Amino acid sequence: MLHTQQIVVLLPLNDVSFPGNASYFYSFLLSVAAFDLIPTDDFFDTVFSFKFREPVTSNFGALGYETTFFIRNLGNPFLFALGYAIALLLILLLKDCKKINQYKSVQGVMKTLQGLLLWNSVIRFVIESYMLFTICALINLAYFEFGDYGSVISGLFTILFTFLVMAFPIWVIILMIRNWDQLSGEEMRGRYGSLYEDFDLEVGRSVIIVPVLFMVRRIFLCSSILFLQGYPTFQIHIIYFSVIAVIITHG
Repeated sequence: MLHTQQIVVLLPLNDVSFPGNASYFYSFLLSVAAFDLIPTDDFFDTVFSFKFREPVTSNFGALGYETTFFIRNLGNPFLFALGYAIALLLILLLKDCKKINQYKSVQGVMKTLQGLLLWNSVIRFVIESYMLFTICALINLAYFEFGDYGSVISGLFTILFTFLVMAFPIWVIILMIRNWDQLSGEEMRGRYGSLYEDFDLEVGRSVIIVPVLFMVRRIFLCSSILFLQGYPTFQIHIIYFSVIAVIITHG
């Protein structure tokens, strides 16, 4: 999991002054951390007809959050998430289809795809992109509107990803509590091991709180970045305590 790295990358979004060269460097780091290496702005503007909107602040604009639309700010990860969703939907629809699965070659392909996509890779993608999903969703929620076509599409995906961000920690708690005795097994690790691969399960059920705090901390941090603009002292203190929390829970 990425812990302090993403916190450092998003540091310039707080209401503090950064030199132009530092902002450019951080924007490059953010594009790498967010897997956003292929330009998508023109593509999204053409497909979704996004109208021009000012960024939240100049700091947001300098780091690539040049608008308040969720899809456009998310960039490449939105396409990755959409591709994942389509692939998962096809697998779930076709895995019980006898006409298709009667061929051994098809069975092999389906089994390989299920092993790749169900569910560790999806969990890994959500965990690594969790802070990005959160900050982009909060930006769109703070400036939410249903007007033109682009606003409607972005708003719908904002609602969907906000639900994902909020529901994911709850799902983690339920999954780990209900399957606690099987978590060390090969089958569970093969499907859900990304959630707890770095944790010592021998500590006991209290270890469940670690991945949950990982996500809750990011929601709280992103909320402070967006809604405490004008209060940089509080923002810096929240970052400080977030780093301390990482050291305590992973030390």
